[in-house]
Amino acid sequence: MIQINIEGDPFELFNKKIDKSEELTRQLSETWKRFVDDKFQAQGIPRWIPLAPSTLKSRNKKGYSLNGSPKILQRTRNLWSSVQPFFNKEEAGTGTNLFYAGIHEFGGTIHISGRTRTLFHRTDAKGNLLRRSKGNLLVFAKASHKRKSAYTFGQKSYNIIVPARPFIKLTQEDKEILGEQITKFLLS
Repeated sequence: MIQINIEGDPFELFNKKIDKSEELTRQLSETWKRFVDDKFQAQGIPRWIPLAPSTLKSRNKKGYSLNGSPKILQRTRNLWSSVQPFFNKEEAGTGTNLFYAGIHEFGGTIHISGRTRTLFHRTDAKGNLLRRSKGNLLVFAKASHKRKSAYTFGQKSYNIIVPARPFIKLTQEDKEILGEQITKFLLS
């Protein structure tokens, strides 16, 4: 059992602590930000679901793989660096202003609608498609180009399922550490 002996007027001591509450919320928000940093460095606490094979293949093809071990949610580090602590006298927290953070934190499905696309290829004066000298590839044209041939194709709709990879949510251990920090502040 914890027993606290208060000397002097308890309300006076409590009011002094409340006046300094912004110091407490600043400390709590900075601690929370360290928890977020730890999660990014450890690839999730508990570990995040690994990247899908298709994502790994795409990253390797585009040259995003770092030494063969791609980091989850860290291709550009924009998400991690956008997470900032915030506080005032009444609240403390950590958050981000990136619109896509929510789908990574909570998971979800992104629906991509079917659509048609039109590509334009350059032609010569006789209407023959122009090709590049290397690789025999077609030459693309802008829609405004005078000599062009249009190729229209359809793309089916599809879904992208993003698993939850919580980086802001507090773990039970995080909550206990913050609770200890609050207790220490109130008893000091």
